[in-house]
Amino acid sequence: AKQKGWQQGSFNLDIGGGKYDHGVRFLKGHGVESHVLDPYNRPKEHNEKVTSLVKQRGGADTVTLFNVLNTIKEPEIHQQVLQNAHGHLKAGGSLWLSVYEGNKTGVGRQSKSDAWQRNERLGSYLKTVRGVFPNAQIKNGLIHAIKQ
Repeated sequence: AKQKGWQQGSFNLDIGGGKYDHGVRFLKGHGVESHVLDPYNRPKEHNEKVTSLVKQRGGADTVTLFNVLNTIKEPEIHQQVLQNAHGHLKAGGSLWLSVYEGNKTGVGRQSKSDAWQRNERLGSYLKTVRGVFPNAQIKNGLIHAIKQ
């Protein structure tokens, strides 16, 4: 956690974190307060509470976006997700993004009846991320960017 830029006492927003709190518990073990914002896997009331908390704090110190973009077929939705992350970050805050690369062919496919997998390598997302975070780079196996 420290290698990835999370500081004890900081506030993280996990966008698309799913219905379980694995990341929240992991970061808590490192002294980081983390909350999940996920419109597909969390109730509306939960997401509204988290959004309100982020606003009260003046934004998040860090935003994690782990294994989200690889499940979204439409590139325009990628931009919306990244704009959402940008909007929730404090100035100077960090975005940390990972993707599941699947079979790494770059050929997307339906992975379940209600799920999509892009099968793209991490580096293929860099241009998209730079559309919102121009300073994005690959660092320690993740895409990292700072809100300027």
